[in-house]
Amino acid sequence: MLSTTLERSKKVLFTDSLRNSSADPAYQPSQVSPAKRKGDTLTALNSKGVKIGSCLEPSYVSFAKDDFYNAIINQYESWTLWTKDVLSGKILALLYDNIEVKTGTRQIPDAAIYLQTLIRTDRNDPLAMAVHWEDTHLNAWLNQYLKQIRIEGLLNQWITKYIEKDDWRNQ
Repeated sequence: MLSTTLERSKKVLFTDSLRNSSADPAYQPSQVSPAKRKGDTLTALNSKGVKIGSCLEPSYVSFAKDDFYNAIINQYESWTLWTKDVLSGKILALLYDNIEVKTGTRQIPDAAIYLQTLIRTDRNDPLAMAVHWEDTHLNAWLNQYLKQIRIEGLLNQWITKYIEKDDWRNQ
């Protein structure tokens, strides 16, 4: 599944959305002091000089630059390095897909203790399958298939089983 961005839509056809995600920052509350906040946590994260980590995934780099335009955006290849930098204070927060944040924080023992995820409802990230731009019949068939398995309840079951298997709701 890919984020359905306008830039990607120039090169591929997207199926209907399989699920929605959001770009949720994870941060150490102790690092975002009341003096730094000047309002809410999102405002604090968007302050000049603040360093935010993002994965190399283009849509999340774009989200980070759009949402935290005053901050310095550091791009990371590795979830482990990224999380360690938040825990050590080298960056104030990391930004990625909400399920990936939940899964990743469980991979590093201290992360689940010290990091808090800011669940956002204002940043929607629809995820879909991409097909070659000329494969209109395949795209139509996939959309029909998705419609059918949604009706039957299979799509949510499969997403829970195969994509969100490490999600906290299933433990």
